[in-house]
Amino acid sequence: SLQLTATVPVSIGKWYNANYVLTCYQDRYKSSDWYGYAFDRSKWATMLNLSNTFTFSRKPMVALDVNAFFRTPTIVGLWNYSRQWNLDAGLKCQFLKNRAVVALNVSDIFESGMPLLKEKFHTQRQTTDLRFYRRSIFLSFTYKFRNFKEQNAGSVDTSRLGY
Repeated sequence: SLQLTATVPVSIGKWYNANYVLTCYQDRYKSSDWYGYAFDRSKWATMLNLSNTFTFSRKPMVALDVNAFFRTPTIVGLWNYSRQWNLDAGLKCQFLKNRAVVALNVSDIFESGMPLLKEKFHTQRQTTDLRFYRRSIFLSFTYKFRNFKEQNAGSVDTSRLGY
């Protein structure tokens, strides 16, 4: 697998911040004996991620996050993935000296974030369509009490994993 990534941060004054990430990659899947068949498949694909924050006010802090994603058709093993794209948005308001936060988030607004999966290999044919089950809407309220102090989590003990 080969991958090339470019990240472009963009900032306009104090009201707009963004990161644009473009990734081009090649996937390759190969087997010399998959239930009596051999295959060697590779395909180039491109992904674009756009993360945007629009700040409308500092006191109280009111901001809109808009995130977009696009990927060209690709493969995973014997599966062919259709193009996919996604748009998420969230509105956040902080008040009471930034101790209270009200946020409204909508993910996968157009229900297009999942690809259509198709497999067509020798006598096997299969289509899986999960494209209409990801949209969600969240409304949250968070309040940090005056005595609350965020704690540093520290490092993770990985000794049990052998390194």
